[in-house]
Amino acid sequence: MLSKTQLEKWVSSKTFLDMDCSFISPLESAATLGVLKVFSVFKPSPSNFAFFEIEHFDRKFSGMKLPRVQETL
Repeated sequence: MLSKTQLEKWVSSKTFLDMDCSFISPLESAATLGVLKVFSVFKPSPSNFAFFEIEHFDRKFSGMKLPRVQETL
């Protein structure tokens, strides 16, 4: 979720809608990469925010080594 201020920052960034599909696949790129390029994103501790965790049916992506994205300011 983004606040109004965060959304405005993201939309005004040079990477917004840049069509970059380099993060795992186009689907993951569309859902995550744009936000990763503008904001520091972290997974909360399950003990504090377990309701945010998404569990997938299979383990196709769980063992993948994810690429690091350089933050652009």
